[in-house]
Amino acid sequence: MPRLDWNALQHLLALARGGSLDRAAEALRVDPSTVSRRVRALEEAVGARLFDRTARGHQLTSVGKRLFDSAERVEGEVGAMEREAAHADHRLAGTVTIATSDAVGRHLLSPVLARFRDRHPLVDFQVVADVRPANVVRREADMALRLSRPRQALLASRRLAVLGHGLYGARHYLERHPFRGAGALEEHVLLGYDAGLAGIPEARWLDERGGGARWALRANRVDLMLEAVAHGMGLAVLPCYAAAGDPRLVCLLGAAEVVRRELWLVLHRDSRRTARIRAFADFLAAELGRMKDLLEGEASVAGTPG
Repeated sequence: MPRLDWNALQHLLALARGGSLDRAAEALRVDPSTVSRRVRALEEAVGARLFDRTARGHQLTSVGKRLFDSAERVEGEVGAMEREAAHADHRLAGTVTIATSDAVGRHLLSPVLARFRDRHPLVDFQVVADVRPANVVRREADMALRLSRPRQALLASRRLAVLGHGLYGARHYLERHPFRGAGALEEHVLLGYDAGLAGIPEARWLDERGGGARWALRANRVDLMLEAVAHGMGLAVLPCYAAAGDPRLVCLLGAAEVVRRELWLVLHRDSRRTARIRAFADFLAAELGRMKDLLEGEASVAGTPG
């Protein structure tokens, strides 16, 4: 029986899940050539081809599927051992890795991190801000902030807040283009989310009402759109926590008229026993609870440019 390298098995898992060398390399943070080399070495060790290259990408062979199942079991056992080692540390010290979006990370998470470290200076943070959600089950992050509740059995979730979204425009834009209500959006230039985010509620709300309007920008980042709105490029739906405090912007329709979404804290069930993770989760929930009006959009009152 050949001795199999766990590192090579990780490359097999990533390639099977991603379907291409590029996606596997991105997940592992290595070069595609490294993934290819590791998988070839594994095939030589096993003595059989593990992947077929098809028009749909890399597909597991029958041998590859059996090895994939075994590798997943090993991955689960390694993860369990790592979590058990982490549980032995009950001090408020060490690193907490958090996955979130750019906007939530910048406007909500960063100030909370700073206040927590004032109290617990031995806790450090790693923040992964990406539109691609990190996999908490596979330990890509200790916890994640998501706008939908996950259903995996191994995950625990906690609703942190309701996030309101309003329709915003710049004061100088509205002086030239008065706003006459949601029924007249075709009179305006609109800024929206790109095709990859077309299904989210705030994107659908504007798309459904702005069919006859000119769309000047499609983007996948809230802060990019916020700055475009502030510079007078057009109107956009923005989260109130990011836009309400910006004096350049006017809220034309509040969250009660537009969209509200739930923000969830997600973590592996076993991670709740790690002191630093549990302490930060409780602290984050309390801090966001004090920001309820801002987050829900109650502090963002629709008005007119003045």
